[in-house]
Amino acid sequence: MLRLSVVIPAFNEEKRLPNFLRVLLPLLQKYYPHQFEVIIVDDGSTDNTTKIAREFLRAKGVVITLPDNSGKGAATMAGVKVARGEYRS
Repeated sequence: MLRLSVVIPAFNEEKRLPNFLRVLLPLLQKYYPHQFEVIIVDDGSTDNTTKIAREFLRAKGVVITLPDNSGKGAATMAGVKVARGEYRS
């Protein structure tokens, strides 16, 4: 059972995303071993945000790519719609 879904809206975050995920993923694994998913929503980025997100997440999460920048709220809602965890943040 998935306990926690973490939704991360991202727009042109290719430089910050790797360091953030290097910290986040081990913490989630420590506190929610095999009970979490990470959903990164690329909100119409023009850089390599989607590529980097897919490389880091692989089987640990989902990457959604929106065709246009729709804003943080729309990107967050897109992630929440596919979230399967009991708790969503």
